[in-house]
Amino acid sequence: MALATTRRRVLGGLATTVAAPALLTSTRAYAANPTIRVGHVSPRTGPLAGFAEADEHVLAGIEAAFADGISNNGKSYGVEIISKDSQSNPNRAAVRSRSRRISTCCRPDPRRGSGPHRRRINP
Repeated sequence: MALATTRRRVLGGLATTVAAPALLTSTRAYAANPTIRVGHVSPRTGPLAGFAEADEHVLAGIEAAFADGISNNGKSYGVEIISKDSQSNPNRAAVRSRSRRISTCCRPDPRRGSGPHRRRINP
């Protein structure tokens, strides 16, 4: 049984031939200067605002300490501090900490054994 050569098969074969080297030799794209994001949620307004009076001073000191970034194994990482207001409401603090901008980097991965999901071997 002979296969019929159609225009669709020829074009599909050409597309596969052209795309294969690009797909097989692709590498992961890395940012030129990766950034570590640190999330900070604090009651800046509302009845508990008194506890956050020193936040500006402390955050300014932390930003000054990490202004040049962090080096690890010869690679430099920038540090970005994301500060959110909880408005003295625990529910609002939970929502703010789960915001996409903070949670993508700061939530521990339970599959890696880090954070509160870690199993204790010797309690």
